[in-house]
Amino acid sequence: MIRSIFAAFLFLVLVVSQSQSQEFGGTVLCVASPDAQNNTYTWERENVNRPSSVTGTTWIERNSCAPNELQVTPLGHVWASQRGTNYYFPGDGDDCTGNGWIPLPMPAGVTAVDICGSDNAAMTVSSVGGLYMRTGISPTNASGSSWMKVNVQGINGVVTHCQMSAKGTAFIVTSTNELFQSSGPTYSTWSNEGGKAAIAFTGNDIGQAAYVSQEGLVFTRKQVGGSWDQSFTQTAVDVSLDSFGTLWVVGKDGSVYAGPINGSLQTISTSNGPKCAHISASMGKPPPPVEVSVLPKPASVTYSPGFAQSTVILDSSFAITATGAASDVLSAAIVRYTALISKKLKRTTPSQAFTAMYGSSVCSKIMINVKDPNASPNISLQSDESYNLAVTASPALSTGSNTSCSVVITSPTAWGALRGLETLSQMVTLNGTFLTLPAVTISDAPRFAYRGLMIDPARRFLPLSAIFAVVDSMSYAKLNVLHIHMTDDQSWPMVMDTFPDLASKGAFAPDHTYNTSDVVKIVEYSRLRGVRVIVEVDMPGHSAILALSKPDVMTYCPGTAPYGLPYGTIDISSSNTYNYIQALFKELFTRVPDEYTFLGGDEVNTGCWSANATVMAWAKQQNLTASQLQAYFEKQVVGITRNLGKQVIVWQEVFQTATDPVGTLGKEAVVDIWKGFDKATLQSVTKAGLRAIVSGCWYLDIISGETAWGRQWVDYYNCDPTDFDGTDEQKELVMGGHACIWGEACDATNILPRIWPRLAATAERLWSPKNITTDLQDIGKRIHEFRCKLLERGVGASPVGTLGDPGVPDNLQIGPGSRTYCPDDINFAYSPPY
Repeated sequence: MIRSIFAAFLFLVLVVSQSQSQEFGGTVLCVASPDAQNNTYTWERENVNRPSSVTGTTWIERNSCAPNELQVTPLGHVWASQRGTNYYFPGDGDDCTGNGWIPLPMPAGVTAVDICGSDNAAMTVSSVGGLYMRTGISPTNASGSSWMKVNVQGINGVVTHCQMSAKGTAFIVTSTNELFQSSGPTYSTWSNEGGKAAIAFTGNDIGQAAYVSQEGLVFTRKQVGGSWDQSFTQTAVDVSLDSFGTLWVVGKDGSVYAGPINGSLQTISTSNGPKCAHISASMGKPPPPVEVSVLPKPASVTYSPGFAQSTVILDSSFAITATGAASDVLSAAIVRYTALISKKLKRTTPSQAFTAMYGSSVCSKIMINVKDPNASPNISLQSDESYNLAVTASPALSTGSNTSCSVVITSPTAWGALRGLETLSQMVTLNGTFLTLPAVTISDAPRFAYRGLMIDPARRFLPLSAIFAVVDSMSYAKLNVLHIHMTDDQSWPMVMDTFPDLASKGAFAPDHTYNTSDVVKIVEYSRLRGVRVIVEVDMPGHSAILALSKPDVMTYCPGTAPYGLPYGTIDISSSNTYNYIQALFKELFTRVPDEYTFLGGDEVNTGCWSANATVMAWAKQQNLTASQLQAYFEKQVVGITRNLGKQVIVWQEVFQTATDPVGTLGKEAVVDIWKGFDKATLQSVTKAGLRAIVSGCWYLDIISGETAWGRQWVDYYNCDPTDFDGTDEQKELVMGGHACIWGEACDATNILPRIWPRLAATAERLWSPKNITTDLQDIGKRIHEFRCKLLERGVGASPVGTLGDPGVPDNLQIGPGSRTYCPDDINFAYSPPY
């Protein structure tokens, strides 16, 4: 608030910023002549909304001093000229000589008669028409250069009046009543309408201007290159135009009028108040940019600079359209995201008043341009997922036709366009009854190419609907690999035409299986959401279920086999084993097109081999020791897999048990580090020139610690896959990682709340640049907001936020506005079974 600023009847109007409506706060100051008794006052008017309503509170009378001329800056500071001396006001004050008013002495012999300024520069007019300027202004004390005379070029006569835009462009009137504009030492001439001589001239930084003629006529130019229009029927004495096109006019009788330059002006009541002679308006300091709360955090976010609009409105009938390369992936995504965004709509069409008050253009189209027509229809490790997203708007508060905006996503591929659509959908906010978007430019790309989640339907069967829900939720966090741990000791749910007994004898029940069509559906559902599917058939361990259907490929070891079975680990000595694997993989790979397959290889019970005389006799013939048996098996299976056109991923034991890991696996193999964050093994794997992924940091099935439900995400977030002792070349071999949700205590009833929102911390760690992902309070806040977005989309994510959670301070866990509360909580419904 500015108190008791000027006088000889000075009043001011403060436009208070409305945080929810994105209104810009500003100030209007008016200097009036003394009344009949020569009394001087300061008048203040607060809580004024512009331009839809300019009534505000009643006038408040203040005492002050009396300037001759003034200008208020966007930050609410004031430049004033009084009796030949200039002053600067950075805050509250009572008079021109104290309490914050800073005198700015002119050069010797120079008397000031007018002043204008912005927050970084000022200009003053001397009594003989000279121009002087100060630059490099400090907003706190007006320090910077001293007054320096400006060598005016191209101006007829001498300067009599000046105003300055927010960015420092000067608008001046000369003694010949001509109009000039400068953005440097050279001044350009504006033609007066019909040769009308001017007495006051004002403009802003978006091509709009207004002036008052000697006859008191007001002429306005509404856009760059536009013509002058007479837009005010009363006789005027002064005019001011703020940064967003709101026009303020003082009538000959001292009345004040205001409104958008493209619309009609309304009277500002002056009953019980002063009559105005001069006016200066500023839209005020722009509000902070509308925060982009997106998860994962985009690599680069650039907010609209200066006074550009911070918010645009998304029309209720918006359409998403694509140009460039055709893609079924993108076509399906447009349908999905149109529905996701439209779900928030509460009203049909934004009103003109809303548009004007919010300072927002209305966008009706979201354009997507995919550049690469040769991109693969299947997402892969090499797919380009980068995108650019630009939400731009005409920086005008007025409601005329010159307001415009655009929302454009550009990407080399459909996969990048998918990620851009997800970012856009998270940015859309329900603002009252309207959908709004922050005006930003985003450039984004993933840090790691491999960002996944492993699910375990072998231990707890997951119906297709549960898997589809998981895939949808993964796409919301830009995860791109679904690793299905399809087989284990407990069951074999995948139906194989070549070996029908695997599922008929190994599944939990006949309806707990995935037939060929089911697997194809999972792959296709995932592909359309930018998610690869990699299927793991675990071997040679974790395969006891084969004893029920394929005992001929199993090792007989009744004393060491699990679950009381006589058969344990796969028999590595029999040619039947490798024929079986060859036929199995040949069929499997026709259903799952990804270039990689997961071979397992963890926790192998090698004691089963040692206990079998036949296996050990064979090993002796092969010159193999007991410790070399797994490496031998893995080398054979890797060869089969590569002959069928696939690359391999294995658990870390395969690397650790091989005396020659590269010879066993080949240079293209990927090693999964799952035994915690095993930095030593990660260092060894990459030193050997093999690629690696990390999963040991992110075991979602494990709940540990008394605050684990609310805070375990912190540990996930602090795990960086490249945080090990290695060269840059080694760290380049880390492809990314994945979280695991093992099925011992997880099925379709609880898989989503077990995964979310903790997986969001992993997703951001794998997508976003390391240098922008260090603030736990920031990610904690966004994880809560992301959880709310998941609930809005029907994903049953667990709450976050307990005492001590860095993202949810204790004082933000109670009552309205609590970060532990989501307005779109899942509508839980229970139907009794009776």
